[in-house]
Amino acid sequence: KIKNYAYLRASKIKYNKYIYAYILGTTDNLEENIIDSYRTNGISHLFALSGLHVGIFSLILMKILSKLKIKKVYNYLFIFIILLMFAFITGFSPSILRSILLFFLLGINKIYNLNIRTINILYLTFSIIVFVNPFIIFQIGFILSFITTFFLILTSYLIENKNYLQSLLIVSAISFISSLGVSIYFFGSINPMGIILNLIFVP
Repeated sequence: KIKNYAYLRASKIKYNKYIYAYILGTTDNLEENIIDSYRTNGISHLFALSGLHVGIFSLILMKILSKLKIKKVYNYLFIFIILLMFAFITGFSPSILRSILLFFLLGINKIYNLNIRTINILYLTFSIIVFVNPFIIFQIGFILSFITTFFLILTSYLIENKNYLQSLLIVSAISFISSLGVSIYFFGSINPMGIILNLIFVP
């Protein structure tokens, strides 16, 4: 019912084909030339449900819940349930699964002060997902999601004490460089301008 309501609600919004693409991960309603344009400019990841979506939802919900002064453990639990519902609506894409599980494990790490390194939590996330579905390692969304996250975590010190624009530029560059080999192998081309275009289109 929730899934059907989401699609019905989106159908009543102007430019709903973009709502379907950005929020529900469905590009069936978009013209082929639009999809090609996004791909050529190196920003087609905006159509792929990813950690960006989970990050935005988590941040909004965390800000709202922090005003209510609820215990942190309940905040994380509530957000985790909401994110699971979002994953269900969008078909449990590999990058969404990675983001939600990582969020949940990072939450446990923070609440109980386990002091486990973020990179080790990423390894655990990878192990759990692959254990449940070994064939997921062949999906490009899964490969790109983990490769980019891995390198972003390793280089997270680079964005410390940086302003928003500098941080966005560094993240964009690292994401581009880390996914370079995979993009060439699967898509046969790359666009270095994607680093700059992401500074405009991602915000």
